[in-house]
Amino acid sequence: MALASTNGPEGSNSKPDSPVLVPVDFSSCSLAALKFAANLVQRTSASLIVMHVVHDPGRNPGLYRSNQEPGLPRPFRDIAKVMLEEFVDDACGNCWNAAAPIKPGLLVVNGSPATRILEIAMREHAALIVMGTHGRTGLARLANGSVTAEV
Repeated sequence: MALASTNGPEGSNSKPDSPVLVPVDFSSCSLAALKFAANLVQRTSASLIVMHVVHDPGRNPGLYRSNQEPGLPRPFRDIAKVMLEEFVDDACGNCWNAAAPIKPGLLVVNGSPATRILEIAMREHAALIVMGTHGRTGLARLANGSVTAEV
């Protein structure tokens, strides 16, 4: 797991009510990051934004068939919204403290993951970015890259 503060060299870019941003890719690593962030925001006054970045295929938006909704293919972004809602519900349905319930903001955007994560963090004045990482090294990291390391 990686934690990144959005404090720059000039000081804090965050506001007193700045959210914790959790980019997810629906992996077990992002599940762990989301649970960690949910636990963190329950102990603070911070809000929570959970986001997913759909790789933008350019001029030809990708289509995907949903297992939950058979029929015509739907745009990746539409399917990703449903997947994000289900992911957050599954991950945090039982981890919200009844005395301090939290309603996370959900966001699905298109583009390059590292770029969009940083754009959203700046736009929302995020105090913290919590991301899961697979911990790849060597050739695996070189071949697959690392969005977490890029961010």
